[in-house]
Amino acid sequence: MAAAAAAIGIAGSASAATIALDGGGVNTVGGTTIEGLNVGNTRTYTSGSVTLVAQGWTYDTDYTPDKLVASYLGAYSGNGLGVSSPHVDANGSTSGNGYGGAVETSSGNQHTVDNNGDGRIDFILLKFSTAVDLTSLYFKVFDVPPTGGADGDATVFYKNGAFAPSNGGNAETYLAQFTSIDLPGNTNGSRNVLGLTYSDTWLVAAAANSSFNDGFKLKSLEYTLRPPGVPEPATWLFMIMGFGGAGAMLRRRRRLAPLASSAIEPGFDLL
Repeated sequence: MAAAAAAIGIAGSASAATIALDGGGVNTVGGTTIEGLNVGNTRTYTSGSVTLVAQGWTYDTDYTPDKLVASYLGAYSGNGLGVSSPHVDANGSTSGNGYGGAVETSSGNQHTVDNNGDGRIDFILLKFSTAVDLTSLYFKVFDVPPTGGADGDATVFYKNGAFAPSNGGNAETYLAQFTSIDLPGNTNGSRNVLGLTYSDTWLVAAAANSSFNDGFKLKSLEYTLRPPGVPEPATWLFMIMGFGGAGAMLRRRRRLAPLASSAIEPGFDLL
């Protein structure tokens, strides 16, 4: 245990960084086609040695079983990333705007990361080139009718090494692999993601268990890298088990030593 404590002591401090998402990144268009529309659902960002690939997706309950739908990922200057599903427009019909996104109006705000009463949930997949601890997210909140006011409840999901989504894949199976954290809120600003978790895959979704129409854009995110010299959790487990085993062997040797010496008869010569 002393060796484990020493390892913690010599490890470096965590490195924090911020990535702005309001208009940046390189958008990849035409990588996916659904219902006749080319979906530009991927944007790539760099932050020092870290690469972030952000993608727009929708958990769509209009299908049986629920389906993953690749959705347009827009970067809106001053506001952030928003998601537009090609399947559902502002009026609930199945037409799109020809750019891989839903029909958008200034009042509908369908180009936000939003949900609806039928259970459709937009989300942004954040795939980092290395495991990071996502510490905070900055939200710009919008009114998505018929709520009658701005509401931007969110749910964050994480899993290191999560398998990738596939367009048209089973949405429930995909989401079931993640652990979730609720981030409620109805105003613009930063929200802390509590807990220390290093993961290369994160999802930021409109609230998964909400009966309201939540809508927001993701303006920026803050993350920290694992401090140098800090092992993975599984490595810690093996180290601790190893220390415990070594301690048990030492204790056993101490118990056996007196027994061995007492078994020798006085005056008996050892050759």
